[in-house]
Amino acid sequence: MVELNKSTIIEDIWKNFYNSLNGNYSSINFGDGIIKTVNSISSNYPDKVFTSESSYPIVIINSPSFDSNFFSYGKRVCDGSITIEMYTLQAKTADMLLSQTLNLIETNKNSLSEVQLYNVEVQDIDNDMYERGGLKVHYRRVIFTFNFIYGRHGY
Repeated sequence: MVELNKSTIIEDIWKNFYNSLNGNYSSINFGDGIIKTVNSISSNYPDKVFTSESSYPIVIINSPSFDSNFFSYGKRVCDGSITIEMYTLQAKTADMLLSQTLNLIETNKNSLSEVQLYNVEVQDIDNDMYERGGLKVHYRRVIFTFNFIYGRHGY
């Protein structure tokens, strides 16, 4: 985990959620003997159109957002949220990926609290399906809310 620093707060919070997920997803059985792991975890959806099944599954961790009172005078606790999106080619595996994401964040709550990220909770879950590059892409999105305390450890 990365300790939060005022000058890099956005990047540090993002890295902590990334560290909770990266390398921790287990293999997903797509059926017909096809077993895959997450192809990539990044901070934005790639600009290129994916026309190959090998490009999926993809996990996107968006930059965190904060309430409008971020770093207000006298305030020590800030409310924030972070959105994690999952893209895969089967509805069943999209649900499996969502379940793994929820579990990984849940099991890393203690590690997140060690770097002053508290009360990590699910705010919303959403899903959709669309076609991109001739492929049916199944999408899952989860929004996590959190609090962080600044002013500790010289922050």
